[in-house]
Amino acid sequence: MPGPDGWCGVVDTNILIGAYIKDYTPTVFPGVWRFLDHQVQAGRLVLIDAVRREVLHPDGLVGWVQDHANLIVRETEDLDTVERYEQVIGWVKDSGRYTRRAADDFARGADGWLVSLGRVKGMAVVTNEAFNAESRKHVPIPNVCREFDVECVTATAMFERLGARFLWDRADVN
Repeated sequence: MPGPDGWCGVVDTNILIGAYIKDYTPTVFPGVWRFLDHQVQAGRLVLIDAVRREVLHPDGLVGWVQDHANLIVRETEDLDTVERYEQVIGWVKDSGRYTRRAADDFARGADGWLVSLGRVKGMAVVTNEAFNAESRKHVPIPNVCREFDVECVTATAMFERLGARFLWDRADVN
């Protein structure tokens, strides 16, 4: 079920790891993780198998991802997504913008799958990466999203689009 305005997002690995370790640790921000859980369960946020494979630590996050295993999209099972992935990887390698190593790293990870699924299914890619027209040694997801006309947003923009509001309740404080 899409968000209030029909919006859905496919989540990059750096969103999950950054949130869990640094920005929204579950012990301090349990409401954020309940919200993410709800959005994944409702289909407004999508986890893909390639991201699942990249989440190797911390143990608590690995467990959270495993708890959603039945909801993880197997991106390679959709022919349209596979075809778009081949186009995305071809563009990255043939554009002349990135080093061979950067293109190979991009092809090995989840990033190309995120952009491809976003394009095919009309979902935004949620990542903490920033557009960088000068980048040569790294392929930023927002650069590829721009090339393939895929919306790309940060975690904060995702929370806004999904109508999240995290409020402090003094009654919860000892």
